[in-house]
Amino acid sequence: MMIAPTMSFALNKDLSLGASLLLVTRRSPCANLFGMGVTDEGSAMAYGVKLGANWQVTDGISVGGMVQPKMSSDEFSFFKDFLSGTFGFNGDAALVLPNQLGVGGKFAVARASTLSPT
Repeated sequence: MMIAPTMSFALNKDLSLGASLLLVTRRSPCANLFGMGVTDEGSAMAYGVKLGANWQVTDGISVGGMVQPKMSSDEFSFFKDFLSGTFGFNGDAALVLPNQLGVGGKFAVARASTLSPT
């Protein structure tokens, strides 16, 4: 689950900037993991930020972009303990959300409709 409270500011009539605080939680229960029955591995939390901008190039044409840096969560201690004891795993057992970049555009095809390819 990701919760993203967001704020945005219009710097002028053509340029707007926005930022979101990202709060991510993940639960990973497994059923019958290697014959162990149902297990409860707990949860992991991650925190991050997403930044964006929207620029109105002309009347009816806008472009926008966003960036979200990589986020790493707490480790799933159950998986790390289980895998290290059973298989000799000594890596990281954290949830990782990769870097994200995005661009998009909005084109007004008529006064009452728009086309937004992404």
